[in-house]
Amino acid sequence: MRKHRRRVAESTVGVGSSLTMGPMDRHVARAFSPRMKREFEDDLLEALLFSSLPFNVLESPVSRGLFTKWVSGLDSLPTRRGMSTVVLQRKQDEVLSVLKKRLRKTEGGLGVLDSQPHHARTRQELRDC
Repeated sequence: MRKHRRRVAESTVGVGSSLTMGPMDRHVARAFSPRMKREFEDDLLEALLFSSLPFNVLESPVSRGLFTKWVSGLDSLPTRRGMSTVVLQRKQDEVLSVLKKRLRKTEGGLGVLDSQPHHARTRQELRDC
């Protein structure tokens, strides 16, 4: 084995003991961790929504080629169905969770909103979720 390489088992990075690591190995694309994949999906959803792009743009050959070429850490390409159901639902759950916490903190301190019955009903519906 060359002096500039060391066994992966001896290093802090890597997955197997039969692999070797050298200075250029840090440039090899690694698969996204579950946390990174989730963060990528959230960022992509945000970009699509705030740019007013339809989810169908993810199915176009140009988009698929872009992801394949430049986002090599993905184990699977994002799809219209995945973004519009799984990721969007997850984001909606996160927003509702934050909203529920804020409503519980400000319970009784909403002033004008307390006097309007439709807002009170909405607050109650959020608590019951």
